[in-house]
Amino acid sequence: MQYLKQWIDVIFNSYVDKPHHHILAVAVPGPSSEFVGIKSQYVKRYKRRWEESKLKPAKLYGKCIQTVSISQRNTGGTCSRISADDFSPKIVLTRQTGDLPRLSMAKINNILNQQQIQPQRTIIRSGTDELLGEDVCARRLALEHEVDVVLSDRVCETLLKSQEWILPISYQRLGRERDVVFIDDPLPSSSLPRDCLSIGMTESLYGQVLRSDSLNSVSSKQYVYTVLNVMRQGCNVNMLVRSENYLLDERGSALSIETSMEYFHDRGMEVIPIGYQAHWFMQKILQPEVRPLLCRIDPCSATVLRVEEKTVADAITVGNDADNEKGVGSLYSFERIEETTLDSLIQSMMDTLFATTKFERDFKRRSVMCHPGRHESVSCGTAVSIHKEINNVASEKALVDVEKELEDANQVFLSTPDYRLWSWDDDRIAYTFPVEGA
Repeated sequence: MQYLKQWIDVIFNSYVDKPHHHILAVAVPGPSSEFVGIKSQYVKRYKRRWEESKLKPAKLYGKCIQTVSISQRNTGGTCSRISADDFSPKIVLTRQTGDLPRLSMAKINNILNQQQIQPQRTIIRSGTDELLGEDVCARRLALEHEVDVVLSDRVCETLLKSQEWILPISYQRLGRERDVVFIDDPLPSSSLPRDCLSIGMTESLYGQVLRSDSLNSVSSKQYVYTVLNVMRQGCNVNMLVRSENYLLDERGSALSIETSMEYFHDRGMEVIPIGYQAHWFMQKILQPEVRPLLCRIDPCSATVLRVEEKTVADAITVGNDADNEKGVGSLYSFERIEETTLDSLIQSMMDTLFATTKFERDFKRRSVMCHPGRHESVSCGTAVSIHKEINNVASEKALVDVEKELEDANQVFLSTPDYRLWSWDDDRIAYTFPVEGA
């Protein structure tokens, strides 16, 4: 279904241990409808970058050549606890494309808090004009630090927060003997109304802050390259992650903005999914001084309710402490509600990245990695599939058509619910909604 000026966002609020469920349907008209087209602009920006890249990635990918199990992702099984020591992070380079604005937290709060968000048509967080495999600095650092896998922070975010994704993969030989895997930013995908709004609101908040007090550094970015050393299946794997920053505080620390739609803020804030917490954790691993900001937004009025700065403590204590070992992930269908821990989610992400080093390597043809897996023998929720680009269209059937995927990315689905829990006040019975004036 194409973008609408008004739509229905169906939120299933399910209490798994009870025999009954509450189904809530909420119309989201007014100011919020102005943010819908921003996602389409993002898709167009990605498509243009894909088409104009120097390496000319293929548009069609054929039969499945390999599958990778990620069943651990959706289980709360016994996983070892994750800590910074498991990654041995080291920032090896920081570079900027221009002067980034430096703002105090007081100023940012003043810009954002209780302000109506203005639609932003210039896409800020769309990535660089070049694919990651064309980044000269990344290639040099990969060779210098004997890296096995190069990826962006957006790939980490996607693996932790999304249930459906397509990641472009290429293999390059650096120097005489160094074979390196490059994982580019994920293709945009179709979304739910909540996700679509979140993209539009986040872009607009960045634009609102950057344009305050005549700041004109909208196109400037800071790149931070971090090397991680991870032990997987008895092997040391070196990963180079490129993070992109658009805002700095007065001390020069990066600021990142994330949004959460609060449909019933007058009756309690929503519980943030475990995937978001895992993302905060990884942000702190990659850039210890980064300051993640979560903006709680009323989608009906397009206003910021409050701004929360998140820390490692927020990531590891909510939904993953001794009293509440398991949290609810970012789940898109009732049948797939399963409990996930932060530890198992990050372990699963690292296993997926490690698996790319074991694929059949082809330096002449690119590949894509898909979840859910696109193969008849793959259980859609427990494995990813890898597909090589097609050389002969006449003799091979395409399972991944990039142009079609980007066209479908403009879709917003109204029929699939997005599950969230609420943080209920102490004096309120959980999952009840009093009738006003009753």
